[in-house]
Amino acid sequence: MTRPICDRPIPLATLVEYWLGELDAAREGQLDEHLLGCGHCSANLQRLVNIAGGIRAAVRAGAVRAGLTDAFVKRLAAQGLRL
Repeated sequence: MTRPICDRPIPLATLVEYWLGELDAAREGQLDEHLLGCGHCSANLQRLVNIAGGIRAAVRAGAVRAGLTDAFVKRLAAQGLRL
């Protein structure tokens, strides 16, 4: 019998929340501890970070086209972003 890669794998949605800083301090601390000791989940987080970087680079290079609603543009402006 083989041992699972991780006894408590972190769901992708939780990794996204972690990366975006959307978790409360207690939950973030739990994930920090888990990620420090789990190569599998740390590798999953690194893949997520790499994907986010690729998307960011593609958007900044103008390689992504999208239609935006007026409400979305106003929300970006309210956050101090420029289009």
